[in-house]
Amino acid sequence: MENKQTSRDGWLCAYTAQRGEFLMVHDAEKLGRDIYCPWFFRTIRHARKVQTVRRPLFPRYVFVKVNEDGWSWIRGIRGFEKLIGGAHAPWRVPASFLSYLRQCEDAEGQIHS
Repeated sequence: MENKQTSRDGWLCAYTAQRGEFLMVHDAEKLGRDIYCPWFFRTIRHARKVQTVRRPLFPRYVFVKVNEDGWSWIRGIRGFEKLIGGAHAPWRVPASFLSYLRQCEDAEGQIHS
């Protein structure tokens, strides 16, 4: 049996609330949905304190996998603002782009160049 993609299958790019990327990922994963937010560690120095924090590679953007169910479920996720796209439908993100990002990850999922 061949694996046929419908026109609704693929990855979409969602615009999130400010600093809402990881909140959206957490809620979508609780629902069993496939969502991807590439990230890295950043060292912040402020007021004689040094902190290492996790930051998204693309601030305010996450990648959401959709299938034949469509994308209406995304609207109910905390942190979601809108899908990136044209007037009639959201734009698809090439799977090759996401596979390249995943190749740049280490064992923890952190992006390295």
